[in-house]
Amino acid sequence: MEHSLLLWLVFNAFIVLMLVIDLVVFHGKEHEESIREALIWTGVWITLALIFGVGVYYYMGTDTAIDYYAGYLIEKSLSVDNIFVFLLVFSYFQVPAEYQHKVLLLGASSGRWCSASCSSSPVWPSSSASTGSSTSSEPSWSSPASAWPWKRTRRCTPSGTPS
Repeated sequence: MEHSLLLWLVFNAFIVLMLVIDLVVFHGKEHEESIREALIWTGVWITLALIFGVGVYYYMGTDTAIDYYAGYLIEKSLSVDNIFVFLLVFSYFQVPAEYQHKVLLLGASSGRWCSASCSSSPVWPSSSASTGSSTSSEPSWSSPASAWPWKRTRRCTPSGTPS
């Protein structure tokens, strides 16, 4: 199925809406979150992710849905180590328990946004590969050396002199 602009707009609007609801409606008043409340919110977000996967299956097919669920499972399992990092950071900076949710949500979302936008910006589809014309009808993903100035390295010849 064609990826439409409308689906992307609805998806992004939903994410923004859920963040506003989470920050303003449910966590507008700072309070120390109980284990029960944290487990309920974890269940809500996991349920939304599973429902989203059903939408991926419906609109994009089985293979994409399997990719989504595999990626979600990996991301969820890798996020467990972040709990220990957050625990260390919060205890070092002595962040009060009632502010930890807001600090965590804003820090994690802005950090992910910055990381994703910085890491994907110099990559774009091109009609031909860097070594010549592509015979495939699909675009190849390439990046000119000028887009990666920090990646430029000097190669050495076998005699040890830079080329």
